[in-house]
Amino acid sequence: MSIRRSSLIALAALATVAVAGPSFAGEKGGVPLVSNNTVVATNVAAGIGNTAKQDIFASQRGGGMKSGPMFGSNSIFADNTAAGIGNKAKQTLDVHQRAPKGVFGSNTVDARNLAAGIHNYARQDIYARQR
Repeated sequence: MSIRRSSLIALAALATVAVAGPSFAGEKGGVPLVSNNTVVATNVAAGIGNTAKQDIFASQRGGGMKSGPMFGSNSIFADNTAAGIGNKAKQTLDVHQRAPKGVFGSNTVDARNLAAGIHNYARQDIYARQR
């Protein structure tokens, strides 16, 4: 392996670590390159005659200095399921997301609500504010 090839491989590895590295919340100084926030919430009432209730408040915001990170995403994944016989599942989401001001920023809410079986009830209330 030549020195030139070794240098290019090392530079590529360094760039990969720099872009994919974590952004530590609460750290001062410097501009993070990546800021990703993720919430996964699962609410399940399964079997016979069960009840499950889940209330979620999530506030997500990419950090950094005034410009924020170069790349960032805020994601919420919520599943609400009532399965079996005579089950009740209720899930309430109150979501506030603010995308980073960098090159690319995204906000995503992915919610699934399922009632399967006999006499099941699944309710999902979602309030999402995205900026």
